[in-house]
Amino acid sequence: MAKVSKAFAPTNEAAAEAFAIEDMIFSIQIALQKAMRNNGVSQKMLAERLGYSAGRVSQIFSEEGANLTLKTVAKVAHAIGEEFEFVQRLNEADTGIAEALSRENNRVATEWSEVIANDNLCPLPMVA
Repeated sequence: MAKVSKAFAPTNEAAAEAFAIEDMIFSIQIALQKAMRNNGVSQKMLAERLGYSAGRVSQIFSEEGANLTLKTVAKVAHAIGEEFEFVQRLNEADTGIAEALSRENNRVATEWSEVIANDNLCPLPMVA
């Protein structure tokens, strides 16, 4: 769940669960809309590709009617021409580990060592 100021934070478990659901739906809607924009796909084009009505596609992106199943999300992503992957957000305890790994990966990726691609020390025999 995204960080929320304490003034807007859920006050009980039922509210926290409802917030988590809405947060996930909103995140998926935004990701799909970004993919549509990046691929030049309008809602009308998406409806045609999916064989859905324009109203159904509009409902997918509405704030009230979106009851997105994974099947629907996969269909929409496929129709847009994108692949999506579910990625769990890191909590604060994991952030230190992720930062350390990132630093290590950047260090490895930025080190340069010159390697001779072909030194001809042991050439392959010529085959006729």
